[in-house]
Order: sequence, then C-alpha cells, then structure tokens
Amino acid sequence: MEVQVAPDVNDDRPIPVDVVFVWDKKAAAKIEALTAKAWFDQKTAFHRDDPSGRTFTVRSWEWVPGQEVPDVDIAVHPASRQWLKAVFVFANYRTEGPHRARVASGSAALALLKDDFRIDSAGTGKKSPVSDKEN
Repeated sequence: MEVQVAPDVNDDRPIPVDVVFVWDKKAAAKIEALTAKAWFDQKTAFHRDDPSGRTFTVRSWEWVPGQEVPDVDIAVHPASRQWLKAVFVFANYRTEGPHRARVASGSAALALLKDDFRIDSAGTGKKSPVSDKEN
C-alpha cells in the first residue's frame, strides 16, 4: 500500500490508521457499519470478544503531518485469501465523518488529506504531493 500524508492532515496532528482484515461474514457486516470514531472507541472490546484473532486481524499505524511513508506491505498470504471476507481502512480524524472505506483486493494508494482520506489503485513511479485540491 502506498501512503501519502498531507502536511496539514488531521488539524496538524498525528493520524491513527487501522487496516482491518475480516475473516467472518457477520463481523464484516458489523464492522462495515462503524464510523472510524466508533471503530477506534470499540476496538479493544472487539479484541476482547475475539482473543484468538479468528474473526479479524488489525494492522495499525500512526503518521504525522507530512511524513514520508515507505510502501507498507499488507499482503494476505495466498492460502488465507479464500477466507478473507472484507478489508477496511479506518482513519481517526478529528473531524466528523465516517472516515472508513472498504478496500478491494489488490494494490492500493492511501492519500491522507486534511479532513478525510482517499483510496485509489496504486500506481507506479514517484509519489506526488497530497493536498485537498486533488479532490
């Protein structure tokens, strides 16, 4: 996953981001209904309810405004792909909004903008600067 972080992201504050791999259809429906705020508020409870990690797996990061981020490997092992029901990205912005997206399999480019994020298919070549003007 390519990641670009705007210099003014999240009111000039670090931005927590979770990529959630869901292995259970019912859990996928529950998680898809959550906003990012609800996800981050309830994440600990979700982990407590699934101590073995059979329902979902989470990869978490926190990036600062303008940070240069090397590409992130979030590949799912080929033998596990058949069990994957959904992949979600949650970004814990300070602004109101869902700040959640369901991601299709394949390479992705995550652009963390000032007040929200955008996900595109990953391209090749240099990363371009991120700004709200790209919306």
